[in-house]
Amino acid sequence: MLPILLATVMASTMITNSNTQAIPRPEHPRPDFERANWLNLNGKWQFAESDTTLDLDKVDFKEQILVPFARESPLSGINRKGFVKNVWYKRTFQKPNWNAPRTKLHIDACDWQTTIWVNNEKVGTYVGGNSPISFDITNYLKDGENTVIVHAYDDTKGGIQGTGKQAHTENSAGIFYTRTTGIWQTVWLEGVGEASVENFHVVPDVANKKFSIQAEIKNGDPSYKLRVTAYDNGKEVAVGEAPAIWRNARLELNIKSPKLWSVESPFLYDLKIELLDGNKVLDSVKSYAGLRDVAIKGRAILINGKPVFQRLVLDQGFYPDGTWTAPSDEALKNDIVLSKEAGFNGARLHQKVFEPRFLYWADKLGYLCWGEYPNYGLNHKDARGERPYLEEWSRIVQRDRN
Repeated sequence: MLPILLATVMASTMITNSNTQAIPRPEHPRPDFERANWLNLNGKWQFAESDTTLDLDKVDFKEQILVPFARESPLSGINRKGFVKNVWYKRTFQKPNWNAPRTKLHIDACDWQTTIWVNNEKVGTYVGGNSPISFDITNYLKDGENTVIVHAYDDTKGGIQGTGKQAHTENSAGIFYTRTTGIWQTVWLEGVGEASVENFHVVPDVANKKFSIQAEIKNGDPSYKLRVTAYDNGKEVAVGEAPAIWRNARLELNIKSPKLWSVESPFLYDLKIELLDGNKVLDSVKSYAGLRDVAIKGRAILINGKPVFQRLVLDQGFYPDGTWTAPSDEALKNDIVLSKEAGFNGARLHQKVFEPRFLYWADKLGYLCWGEYPNYGLNHKDARGERPYLEEWSRIVQRDRN
């Protein structure tokens, strides 16, 4: 496993909660994998912190925090920079009234070891501070009001977790910056079917004017079909079907008059991925893809057969008000706009796993990205850190490979 991933990585309406308060970061966090049924849980949560790990009934939720901003950031409402190893979050929500038999709870990133309870029942624990957390919580829900509690253990100086450019001293110093403890990306619910598309991999083939697609299907059946449709500005240009059998759902989309993705012309096809039982749609996912070819010839990196000189910035991904979390989707986009206006065509995303919406804007605007794991802080002599690092990096590559 290489520590660096090279990827030519392939909006927003304000929503409110029941208290009519604006929800921060209201946009869908996964424009590359978007279902219609979803509910944003960002906003004010009850909050507590402690140096020792407490039993659930001993936690005193006496503060409030604005999720998804970490407690060290001004935008969180707490803005406390001192070290703490345990943070706790609590909020209630109404069971969604959507036509979907299963409900998933997502936390797109929480640093570092995360445990979740729904209605005081433990749902599960996840290790990794940079990749998405997802649990099916259907069997824990009840009609009406439900309660979710999240605990994060984060020992920056412990040596068993990568911290990237997060400072190991209380204040920022030199090339190290304000820490992020706990939740730092969007928390949301998603309605899915009993049978569903778990993930998919799009491989562009410029020479043969096609996309090759392989999908993983949960609870698939040989009688089900996977159908993928490609659109050019709303016009259907290709469609493919295949039996929906676990990881063997494979198909091709042949594009008759292809438009290629490049830095100068970052054209994207919209995709609709459907799981079908006859004419019944069991699951539907919106995504997109760029038709482009990447190759290496000597010292040159070629895109669509042409060498591209990479004029890259070193992007640390820290914000003065949100630390690791951008204050808005527009701020993510603007980082790329400003970089391009200054004459750059990409970035090395340094010692941080950037969120999918940044990569989405890179795809839309024509921006090359080198992805990187925030491995600084790991004590490689301590084996406890090695497996979580390797497993999480694998999950990140899978999340961003399209």
